Amino acid sequence: MANQRASHPLAGRPPPNKGKTYPAEILTPDEFRAILAQIPTHTWLGLRNRALITVLYRAGLRISEALVLRPHHVDLETGVIQVLHGKGDKRRTVGIDPGACAVVAEWLTVRNTRPIPPGAPLFPSGTGRPVSQSCGPCSRTWRSGLASTSGSTLTACVTPMPMSS
Repeated sequence: MANQRASHPLAGRPPPNKGKTYPAEILTPDEFRAILAQIPTHTWLGLRNRALITVLYRAGLRISEALVLRPHHVDLETGVIQVLHGKGDKRRTVGIDPGACAVVAEWLTVRNTRPIPPGAPLFPSGTGRPVSQSCGPCSRTWRSGLASTSGSTLTACVTPMPMSS
């Protein structure tokens, strides 16, 4: 294996894109609405995915931040989400608008009817376990596929976050 690395033309050199930054491809409000329209709302899974995508976009959370949220981290009355493990493992508080709160409240109503163990994440799998970043609505492939079927012009990785922090 070491010999394979040594024979690689870039071995020992920094990657060509090191230090470069690229503009984020941020969804427009119309693209976001079109993507939400593609998510079925007649199943618990669709409602969970809709709420997750809404939190990502409207609160500006990273997928890793959203997947570790617990229901008590979200205060729908004040429109506040407590992110305990943000970038650099820093704690932060973000706002969420009333429209997004309504989507999360709808999900919580359905979530409370499911056999989900205490302490489970806000957006659990069907068994109540944490959702992996590489499956379903968390995967870049899934989000990019939704973007293409919704008429979005984005062709690269879809980033639901309207801002980065």
